[in-house]
Amino acid sequence: MSRALARSRQVSPVQFLDERAIITRLPDEGRTEAIRLLASRAEALASPRAGTDIARRALQRETEFGTGIGEGIAIPHVRVDHLRNPILAYGHSPEGLDWDAPDAAPVHHVFFLLSATGAEDLHVQILSRIAKAMAKPEHRARLADPPDAQVLFETLKTVLDSPAK
Repeated sequence: MSRALARSRQVSPVQFLDERAIITRLPDEGRTEAIRLLASRAEALASPRAGTDIARRALQRETEFGTGIGEGIAIPHVRVDHLRNPILAYGHSPEGLDWDAPDAAPVHHVFFLLSATGAEDLHVQILSRIAKAMAKPEHRARLADPPDAQVLFETLKTVLDSPAK
């Protein structure tokens, strides 16, 4: 019954996004460093502490199944035990990072999702909402040149809260 209710209610990724987990300019050191930085931000916000192997697990998953989805977007994600609420981190790369995406385009928008083991429905809903919101070219354009973390955070909230279609 609780799984059916979780599926029926609309979930917004915004409710799991924290301004402290936003990096306005990812270093141009590749996807490994981007994942390490975003995993570190997410881990710092985890309650209770999710463990210290988040980056390692995300990188291992990345080698098994890449998280670049095309159009300049990647969504690395990890599930861990004993996490109260999902955590969403975001990093922007103006130059673009090689992510081995299906369209071979460099990745400018990296969303890192940390969620609890056993919350698969919620995990998938968040991933889906991010992918749908970022599929819109106008949304990617709005996030292309953030002046600072506060503006980027507000823009992300607007973009991710847009109706999924």
